[in-house]
Amino acid sequence: MSPGWVRDGWLTETKWSPKDFMLHGWKISLSLDNFMFPFMEKFDLTKCHHGDATFPNFKYIPTLVSTEEEINEILLKKTLFVHAKYNNLLKYLNITCRDGTRRVNGLCDT
Repeated sequence: MSPGWVRDGWLTETKWSPKDFMLHGWKISLSLDNFMFPFMEKFDLTKCHHGDATFPNFKYIPTLVSTEEEINEILLKKTLFVHAKYNNLLKYLNITCRDGTRRVNGLCDT
């Protein structure tokens, strides 16, 4: 992953790795089917203090921590799935030929 990578947590079923830079979309109000609140407790704003390096609110669920390799594998599978759906849609809309090539003047070579 790039050092500046930011992604929605639901893409990996709320799993994350220590190598993740930033995760987006961790709001219960926006929860999707694959989202699970990643912290053991709700945040207590009285525990938030500038400069507190202990981060007392960030007690995360340990089973949601994965390796970078596992996260990359999940993202690769999602990418391949979406790519296949996209290619099938192009064929369905007659934008590409059955073999995946682009139509030339609206026609396929085969």
